[in-house]
Amino acid sequence: MAMHRSAPTHPAQPPSATPLLESTSVWLIAGCIVIAPVLLGCSGIWTRFLLETVLATATLAWIFSGRRSKWLMLMPTAMLALVLLQTVALPDGLLVRIASVSAGAWKVAGGGTSTTWNSISVDPGASATAARRLFLGLCGLAVVIDVGRRQLHRKRLLWALAVSGGVMIAAGACFGAAKNNRMLGVINLAGPLTPETNPTIMPVQTNGVGIRTTVTTGNLQYEVDEGYGGDGFGTYIYSNHFGGGVNLTFPVLLAAWLLVTRGRLPDAARWSAVALAVAAVAWLVGGVAQSRAGGGAVLLGGLALIAITAETKWIRWPATGLLVTYVTALTMVAGLTLFLLFGPATGLLDTLPPAWKGTIVRSLADTRILAAQVALRMAAASPLLGTGLETYETIFPRFHTGRFTLFFAHNDYAQLLAEAGLAGAMIAVGAASVLARRGTRFCAQAKGDYRTLNAGAWAALAGIGLHSALDWNLHLPANAFLACTVAGLCASSVPTSQWQIGQKILEWVPDWMPRTILAAACVGTVAFLARDATSELVQRAVQNAIVLDRLDPSKPAHASAETALTSAISSAEKMVKWDSRNARLLLVLGQANLHLSRYTPPGDTKNARLGGAEIWFLKARQASASARGLPTSATALAR
Repeated sequence: MAMHRSAPTHPAQPPSATPLLESTSVWLIAGCIVIAPVLLGCSGIWTRFLLETVLATATLAWIFSGRRSKWLMLMPTAMLALVLLQTVALPDGLLVRIASVSAGAWKVAGGGTSTTWNSISVDPGASATAARRLFLGLCGLAVVIDVGRRQLHRKRLLWALAVSGGVMIAAGACFGAAKNNRMLGVINLAGPLTPETNPTIMPVQTNGVGIRTTVTTGNLQYEVDEGYGGDGFGTYIYSNHFGGGVNLTFPVLLAAWLLVTRGRLPDAARWSAVALAVAAVAWLVGGVAQSRAGGGAVLLGGLALIAITAETKWIRWPATGLLVTYVTALTMVAGLTLFLLFGPATGLLDTLPPAWKGTIVRSLADTRILAAQVALRMAAASPLLGTGLETYETIFPRFHTGRFTLFFAHNDYAQLLAEAGLAGAMIAVGAASVLARRGTRFCAQAKGDYRTLNAGAWAALAGIGLHSALDWNLHLPANAFLACTVAGLCASSVPTSQWQIGQKILEWVPDWMPRTILAAACVGTVAFLARDATSELVQRAVQNAIVLDRLDPSKPAHASAETALTSAISSAEKMVKWDSRNARLLLVLGQANLHLSRYTPPGDTKNARLGGAEIWFLKARQASASARGLPTSATALAR
């Protein structure tokens, strides 16, 4: 089916048996693209589940709309199965050989026991939830790769990205940073105890940092990580995520502008507007929102777009030269940083002028550098299979002691290497090499309007590729979803015989099998994620009850602490029956029992309450190799 008379032609796709279902799938994804920065930048529990449900629904509509590529249908399920292997219990002897850090962590949690079976993941419950979310992201990727071979569907998705970028930038320009801890003038980012931190919010609702705080209840103490509230910019809680969202959509918006104005405005006016827009948005992201990495990535995406789409040499050649220079400089800085961090750099630093040495030392002390360092140390300690998805936060204190905990590595590549090991890194490198080859073909072959509009997706991919090396955009639901969409559009932007090759390799597989497997996996995943969302709400209710007890006794809210604790514990005990591997839920249940015991007179009832805490802390230790938040007498309680 020809996309444009001078553009690459995709291989013919079998006609859909039910075009309405295919269009429904595309419109569902396009709708999510538009609302992602508005509803999902805040990463609420139910808004996140809404995205997950819509993705699953779009995938089901795509599956049953006609004959589909077998390898595209099997890819998300195969990846889900591979990741879930991290949560399977293995004999200790095998675990020591393939994941020694995990084996050691489980031994410590079990009091030195070495005969039990344990998993590669040090927090299998968290890793299983992360695997389900990764699965749905890959489902979205597969759908976009497939429907992206149709001109109409590509245009719908690309225009949705352009609209999303316009909404995002307009919100950032109009509302700016949170004022008095209120984002968009409505959403209150302040915590219940201090304005800066909040012990009840999810890690994705912070700037990626938790402040370790000691809580005293009775004669016991335990630590909690109080999430450091985000700075709030536009519709995003964290300004760097605003920058990431802009990088994923702004180049597509620029490409749409170039397409619409072609032949209608003089080239000088069109390209001057592009240059001014890139400079203005880079200033908005890097200067106003204070996202240095995001601002630098905006410049990279803008240069990439101009270099790909400019038709006149006097524009294309300078842009290409600047792009090559920029990428070379970034590569040199990255190489120098790695050398200074891991090479014999002590002597080299001593030979530099004091001013240079001071600047370099301060730069290397940046939190992002520390976060990546910890991730690389984790990867070196467990190189083959990592420590499990979403375990960076869990195991961070084993590699760094201090007053704060980092929830994310602030480098998506380093965190992938730490959590999935070389096995996960090889899969990622394989996917990147496929995209690189297709990007080269796109630049060499694509022409005309098709090249102009679709160049935006490739420029967006370049921008988020840089930004992800300096932040954790791919762990935020909104930006992770946008990244999957952009990657899918890039992957399907050039002709390929991979679909036909995949069909031949899997010729022996009955058509109904991959369809049934993927559909069942989607339904099952949504059911489990509904449970996870409910469990998270219950966990937050318990944490809120604990916060009430931590308030100053003179405050009226404190008077309701006993009632709130009793009610929250009752709900959590019911939830545990459905989510027995959730170490964090088990942990806060134990903590809540400790707090409630303060309201119980000495005697059998108080002992029973403390005994309940003992049981929940023991189960938390069994559910996670690095359960944190145990009381100082945890050894006594766990016996």
